[in-house]
Amino acid sequence: MASGIDISQYVQSLQGYEKAHLQACIVALGRFTEHCLADATILCPISDSNPTIIGKRGKPIQNPNFDGHPGFLRSSDDTGDIVQAGEVLSIEFGFNTPYAAPVEENLDARHPQGQAKYMFTALQADIPLFPQFLQTELAKVKN
Repeated sequence: MASGIDISQYVQSLQGYEKAHLQACIVALGRFTEHCLADATILCPISDSNPTIIGKRGKPIQNPNFDGHPGFLRSSDDTGDIVQAGEVLSIEFGFNTPYAAPVEENLDARHPQGQAKYMFTALQADIPLFPQFLQTELAKVKN
């Protein structure tokens, strides 16, 4: 006499559990990205808002740090969609201007506000926080 157990409901419940965990990971990555981008925005340089400054001889001269759009780089923060490839989740985020990368990399530039390596600095400071974001979202998944 053969006996058997129908485990299809159990398998289905595990699939739902897996989906809930994946969704929690996606939410955690999105929230972490927003946090990193907010920190990078604080560090992001702002060009000088005054087109003229007083030169060394005491006369007004054209300000070399004036680009006509103070705060434009900061306001160009952008986050892409989260992409899943197999077991890997990824997202692109940063600042969307043609000069965002050069401003990030130019360590010789001086800005009235902000700094070079604004993305790198924020990301390096925030990476240790990711497990907290993940833990918070996974704790919301019903067992």
